[in-house]
Amino acid sequence: MRKALNLRGRPPKNIAEVAVEVFSVNQDFYQPEEGFWAYKFPSHFDDALKKEHFVAVDIEATGGKPPVEKMVEIGAAKYRNCNEIDEFSFLINPEKPIQPFVAKMTGLDDTLLAKAHSLEWVMEKFLDFIKDEVLILHDPFPDMSFIDEASMSCFGGVLINPILDTLTMAKKKLGLHAGLSLNKIADRLEIVQNDHHRALSDARTTVKAYFKLREMDDLPVVEEEDEEEPSE
Repeated sequence: MRKALNLRGRPPKNIAEVAVEVFSVNQDFYQPEEGFWAYKFPSHFDDALKKEHFVAVDIEATGGKPPVEKMVEIGAAKYRNCNEIDEFSFLINPEKPIQPFVAKMTGLDDTLLAKAHSLEWVMEKFLDFIKDEVLILHDPFPDMSFIDEASMSCFGGVLINPILDTLTMAKKKLGLHAGLSLNKIADRLEIVQNDHHRALSDARTTVKAYFKLREMDDLPVVEEEDEEEPSE
């Protein structure tokens, strides 16, 4: 929705009125019932998933939210017919210190990142890598906030790729409201993780989760206490 409304920062108080005005004239949205608007996925979305044509994406950042915090790594893996055919993995110089808790989780530090590529250099290669592919992310909003902020600052626009969210899948398939971080989902699905909290590895874990979740039946959602865990 933020993309459709061209929103950055705090939404306006009359966000509902703005949304209705924009959605009513935008052919990418429709009303399945009164008071609700839904996005029309491009025609190639379902075909791409049936053919297993997609790119899994994950990022790491200096801290919580853009634009104050910056990306330090983008990882992506391209799939065809259930097989990974290409990978993308680059560190980014954030031109600011990385938060200590992120350094502890990722093993990255300011000295290493100071030698990394510029944001514009990495983003140009990233956009060329993903093109118009369907993207798969776990809880995409945080990661896409960083990616869109970077794309906007470098090239003046945000990504419009269709996105599949494995967090939404996990809620339906596992019947849980909480405890749905990528790490916990991987544990529940008995997925072996390597280099957790590194972008390319987490992107691959997301795909493994997607492959397992899509074979499962939906379950009623139940409440479950969730322990505090750093953001993925």
